[in-house]
Amino acid sequence: ASGLRHRAAEFVSGKADLRYKQKLSHYKSDLVAQLLRENRHPQLYAGLGSFIDMSEGQPRALLTLLKQIHDWSDFQGEQPFVRGEISAEAQRKGAAGAADWFYNSMTKAGRDGTDIIICIDRLAELFRLNQFADNPTECSLIGFSGSVLEANDQAQKIIRLAKERSFLVEISGGQNERNSERVTAKLQLNRMLVPRWRLPTGRRGIVSFGSKELNAIFDPENSEAFQHLRAEWEGGGNAPYFGKFRGKVNSDKDSDHLGIGQSDLFSDT
Repeated sequence: ASGLRHRAAEFVSGKADLRYKQKLSHYKSDLVAQLLRENRHPQLYAGLGSFIDMSEGQPRALLTLLKQIHDWSDFQGEQPFVRGEISAEAQRKGAAGAADWFYNSMTKAGRDGTDIIICIDRLAELFRLNQFADNPTECSLIGFSGSVLEANDQAQKIIRLAKERSFLVEISGGQNERNSERVTAKLQLNRMLVPRWRLPTGRRGIVSFGSKELNAIFDPENSEAFQHLRAEWEGGGNAPYFGKFRGKVNSDKDSDHLGIGQSDLFSDT
């Protein structure tokens, strides 16, 4: 703690500490989110650029966002387009309302819709554990990669349905796995949903899932395996078990990169 205090003071005074500066740069949104939660302030979702990103290229989603925001602004007496600006509070509430609309639309899709909700909840819960961990392994984590064809049939089905119904968005180009040289699928949570779990709208980090993790998350019947996976993520990111990996390790190099056995919060890797 004394060492971190000293580094923070040097950073504020303008002295360069490369490792400290890099960590602040990479994890800024996660640190802000943690500070907001610790001080009982709501997360920030504001700005037209953020809402365009959240809509994932779907005009209906963007219109729903803007309508919800306008309604909240009008309800709070701000008279948007007549005088003044739309407040950050109205924008936040509108984004949350649009997220609920998007999420609840799946409850009308029968059994498949229920299964999608279960699995998306699981995925978002892991991302949320990372965001608010004492030592997150990835910054702004809302995406994952993995060989979907290696998952079991039920998990493959849910991933396919979640993509078809835009709960998951496939990222073009996939992910180049560093050791196998394979190109695997790269997917992210639809950003319309992120206010529901206070997750970031930007995507930086990507976690690699093996078939075991994909089955635990996306097979609705596999609740015991998911609870075990969740416990690994929660323990790995928080004291006193810092550094226990959450996800798939492909080699010793990956272990070093992801901080297994890490003794310094600001490691050089």
